[in-house]
Amino acid sequence: MTGHFLSGECLYQDVVAYFSFGDHRTATDGEEKTTDWMAERFSACGLDVSFQTFSQETYFVGNTFLTVEGEEMSCFPLWPPTWTGKTSVRGQLVATDTGQDIPEGSIVLLKPSFSYGAPAFSNEGDNAAIRAAADAGAIAVIVISNGPSDGMHAYNTPVETARRPIPVVLTPKRNETVLVKAAERHAEVSLLLDGTDIPKAQPRNVIAKLNRGDDIIVISTPKSGWFTCAGERGPGVALSLALARWASERNSNVSYLFDANSGHETSGTGIRQFLKELAPLPDRTLAWIHLGANIATWDWEETAGGLVKRARPEDYRVVCSSEALMPLLNTALAGLSGLEPRAGQGIGEMREVIRMGYRGFGVNGGPYRYFHTPEDVPEVGTAPELLEPMAAALVRALELLESEVKSQT
Repeated sequence: MTGHFLSGECLYQDVVAYFSFGDHRTATDGEEKTTDWMAERFSACGLDVSFQTFSQETYFVGNTFLTVEGEEMSCFPLWPPTWTGKTSVRGQLVATDTGQDIPEGSIVLLKPSFSYGAPAFSNEGDNAAIRAAADAGAIAVIVISNGPSDGMHAYNTPVETARRPIPVVLTPKRNETVLVKAAERHAEVSLLLDGTDIPKAQPRNVIAKLNRGDDIIVISTPKSGWFTCAGERGPGVALSLALARWASERNSNVSYLFDANSGHETSGTGIRQFLKELAPLPDRTLAWIHLGANIATWDWEETAGGLVKRARPEDYRVVCSSEALMPLLNTALAGLSGLEPRAGQGIGEMREVIRMGYRGFGVNGGPYRYFHTPEDVPEVGTAPELLEPMAAALVRALELLESEVKSQT
């Protein structure tokens, strides 16, 4: 592997740069700045860059405020948001799991089923509890996050999801004990969720092309997400930029097409638009590589002495479109200990790519404690020593794919 841009330190600095733009929710300021930054980086490599713009209803979160008997707690709306408006609502807190009736005008406390982030409230019982609270006359619902950490864990939400009849707010799991005790004494709660509906927001995918020959390798990665997404999305973005520069410096007759897509947290609206309008046909595509969530992130282990960072490549999930790709991947990934790729339906956005008949593979990290939380920052997410081996493995995979073309000419 050549090029300092493939070093762990350079990759990590790109993760930090991505993080620095702030929250990356679709079409927000942070995501728009990310879009322009990635376009500039692709252009600097000599790639032809364009934007694929599509229309999507989205929401910009303004002021949020949750207090329980005067104690302030962090919160975030369950998507799609139902706003309180600019005036907060007040009511007594009651829990739904005690069997007590829900008084009219109250605010209901709900702990949903465990979720690792997607899809939003897939357990119908959780949605039924919200509807029951609204039907009983409750004015809002507080949801205790139930994800892999004690933080506030957001849920991916299909764009067609209907808004709830009353405001629903997420709050970190670490608040659970305080909230349960507050509900027992029917403490007073004040909640403000103020924001703006954008019926026809214009998110942008970044499309970068390196035109050389008839054989095309597609490399895709999402660039949007709920919060700053340093570990969730940062490595995929950094690796995509580095691979673009690597490809631009190759003496090769293979073409490359990079897609950095928006709309991930609303069930991949961006990649679906790319597949529908701009992606090359499966029979024109040598391979499709998707850089998914949590690549090269730390595995945080609970120990008696507290949380400890572990590097566990064997927990990465590499899923390819067919058994025929397994020998190539086993060779490319040999430097990542214990990792065994498998053939299957794919994970996340790669599932749709495989379903449409493309040959290729997707890379996702293993369980990541800070996935879909505001605490997903570079120092807890990843590190140079995790990123560099993955970059080397992806370069080996691309070299092997290119060699297939050479052997046929």
